[in-house]
Amino acid sequence: MAKRHHVWFVFPKNSHTNEVVARFACQGTFGFESEALQDALCEDGLRRNLWITTEQDAWYLWRSRIDLKFEVFNRRGNGKIRNVTKPLFRKERRSPKKKNQKAKKPQKISLFLCR
Repeated sequence: MAKRHHVWFVFPKNSHTNEVVARFACQGTFGFESEALQDALCEDGLRRNLWITTEQDAWYLWRSRIDLKFEVFNRRGNGKIRNVTKPLFRKERRSPKKKNQKAKKPQKISLFLCR
């Protein structure tokens, strides 16, 4: 099976974050491409202005998000653009699911009463 190609996007939620992302795009030192998608239709039906980035740069922004507010999106191949902020960039990792172990049935104890 061939590896699928992902395209990563950043959606700034305020003007300060947009300015920071635009500076990264102009410098090019962090690998940001200088392209932006205008009115891109996302999987949830909303149109957004997105900056094209790489996965490493999205992680870099996420780690330095003290005063930045943004969401991370990606697209697999030619598919729809989907929001991956919560599933991929969460604070806590889920613990592996425990296997369902069959509980032992309690043995029936019959009490014989003497008369």
